[in-house]
Amino acid sequence: MVWLYRVFYTVFSMGIVSACLLPLVLLVRFFLRNLERKHMIWEWRIVYLRSVCPVALSSIFCAVPAWNRKFHQLLADIGLTLEKDSGVMRSWRAVFEGEITTTVGFRGCAIIWIFGVAAVLFCAAFYQIRLRRALRGAALLGENIYEAALLRSPVQLGVIHRRLYLPKGFQTRDLFWLLRHMEKHRWDSIRRALVTFITALHWFNPVFWLYYYWWNIDLEMHLDDRTLRANHWKRQREYAQAVLNFDRETRETPRSLLSMVSVGERGTAGRARRLMYQRQDSAGNGLSAVLLLSLTLLLCFFLLPIRLAWAGGTWGGGTETEEEALFGESDNLVVAKVTSTSPEGLDRVVQLEMTDGTEGKATCQGSFQLVMYDSFGNEITACDVADYFGAAGMNEYTFTKGMALCAGDYNGDSVQEIVLGQKVAFTQKDFEHTAVTSGAALQAEDYKTYSYSLINIEDQDLPLLCEGIYVITDQESQCESANFDLLDGTDNVFQAVAAQGVNYYVWQEDLQTYEKQELTQEQIEAYRQGEENTAQEGEVQEYTLENEDGDTCILVTTKQDSTGTQEVQSVTVSPRSHSKKWKDIRGYYCDLMWLSSGEEENRYALLLYNGTSSQTFTIYDVKRKKVYFSQEDGNSVLSGLFQQYGEDEIVFAENDAVIYNVQELEDDILKISFAANTEDGGAVSGTYSYDTKKGTAQNLSFNRSGESTEEP
Repeated sequence: MVWLYRVFYTVFSMGIVSACLLPLVLLVRFFLRNLERKHMIWEWRIVYLRSVCPVALSSIFCAVPAWNRKFHQLLADIGLTLEKDSGVMRSWRAVFEGEITTTVGFRGCAIIWIFGVAAVLFCAAFYQIRLRRALRGAALLGENIYEAALLRSPVQLGVIHRRLYLPKGFQTRDLFWLLRHMEKHRWDSIRRALVTFITALHWFNPVFWLYYYWWNIDLEMHLDDRTLRANHWKRQREYAQAVLNFDRETRETPRSLLSMVSVGERGTAGRARRLMYQRQDSAGNGLSAVLLLSLTLLLCFFLLPIRLAWAGGTWGGGTETEEEALFGESDNLVVAKVTSTSPEGLDRVVQLEMTDGTEGKATCQGSFQLVMYDSFGNEITACDVADYFGAAGMNEYTFTKGMALCAGDYNGDSVQEIVLGQKVAFTQKDFEHTAVTSGAALQAEDYKTYSYSLINIEDQDLPLLCEGIYVITDQESQCESANFDLLDGTDNVFQAVAAQGVNYYVWQEDLQTYEKQELTQEQIEAYRQGEENTAQEGEVQEYTLENEDGDTCILVTTKQDSTGTQEVQSVTVSPRSHSKKWKDIRGYYCDLMWLSSGEEENRYALLLYNGTSSQTFTIYDVKRKKVYFSQEDGNSVLSGLFQQYGEDEIVFAENDAVIYNVQELEDDILKISFAANTEDGGAVSGTYSYDTKKGTAQNLSFNRSGESTEEP
């Protein structure tokens, strides 16, 4: 039964891929409608091969990484789980070689599927046997040619010993063309049986029944073309009349008997009408058809390599390197490595390499990089380890030679995360803040403390997911990489040893990071039951901006505090793919809008928020995924600007309120408006220009309360 579940999973996934080829099939049929149908037969060969061949470098979903990920997430959620999963992008080989577990619903669907396959094949065989029995009484007219009253059109049975059955009253003048047409049907029974078997495998998919209908039509038209090509195209009108005469309307013929595996004439009226105006293909028509078929082949089997090559290849992230060999090896010392799978389902090898430092007998000390390679050994990306430990502020790092580089999925998104750590020195105060002491008076010097960071293994990058996960232990076995234990019954809560207890790290979906929490037994049970733990956090809201295509360009996540105000938690540019996130905003959300500029629309996003000292703003460049300009949260810059223009009588106290806004952006010049309270209890408002390239302010214009505008 385990093999049944594996086969059903594979057939289901291939069926989805093949069904999504429907728009492509429609497109090819439209462009090839006036050409010979041999091209469409090749199109059907590619489509049907894709529906039964699990071996492919990619599927059509690889055109858009987000689609590809959703497709594989769908497959991961249908009820079959790998005991040793390497990510959501599981391959057919992993399904057949690994240990699997299945849900009751999945097992039920698999059993229904196999019974459906058996039923379709039984019906096909039953109709074939019934037809053969019905034709036993046919009258012999000549060598292997019979006449049967129940037929409405000629039927051929057999592969090696073929028999041709004609309807009663068939005209002798049409027999010349019929015999030549049936000669082209020599191996048609085998082809039809194969297509029937594929249709039976995908009986639950309505698209495959549509494919079967179109394939029958295209096959008959293809054989018409071959019949004419073997004789003479100038006699096509004569042949068209013969095809029209092939089919005779009689009520006695049960049409379903001929619908699955028998060779019978179908759609004679449409075929005859086409033959009246059909012409032989020119060289240009043939070339166009080959290009369309090549497109189908690439989309079915080779789309991902083409997309990666278009992006610059997997070796070097798009940079051209002539001196570096394609399969060259790094000269750095490899300290540790791990093999994993990227979100696109590609094999990835991540190595911890020392770029500079000292190699000892057991450890290496110095500067290190995490380097990701593809399955051919080509370097994809390299990231400094120092970028993953910004909070630790270390100059040199130490790693044990030959250590195991651990990876696991700790937030339930089926993407592997590398765990990388360093031994750090805790003060007694930091130790007491982080460790679980159970009321005992513990000393920091009696324990070893490691600070760990989690790094996502993505297709072309190794971004930092979270840092500052601490393990406090008195054991000697702890090292610079570790496997954390997920809380039983959860996929997004893990625990880390903290002296005499454990700290729980909970994945926060809205913030896209982990948060250390002290969980009660009730909260643990809530996580195990999949409930939202809202006891310690308010309602989360999201604010977005979209471009003209409807794609989300920027996402601002807020959380409601006890006063009901929305506090900014994070800002994410391109949240759907290759995102960049900031969590340094301290304030309350006011507004999010596009800032028009002379360059292009929907490039600069303006976030207005109430900071600690003022209403201020930050401008994000969504194209380059960076902060374009961040206005101060206070009035120190404004105070300096007034001093620059000699307005010494206008003085601002440090905590005086001020409101900033942007009027326009043109040629990297921001026109900023302001309104502020002064130290003497008055108010001043106005505008000034700020050159974002030069970093200088100018063109100050202001007025005091009740006064006209002044331009110093």
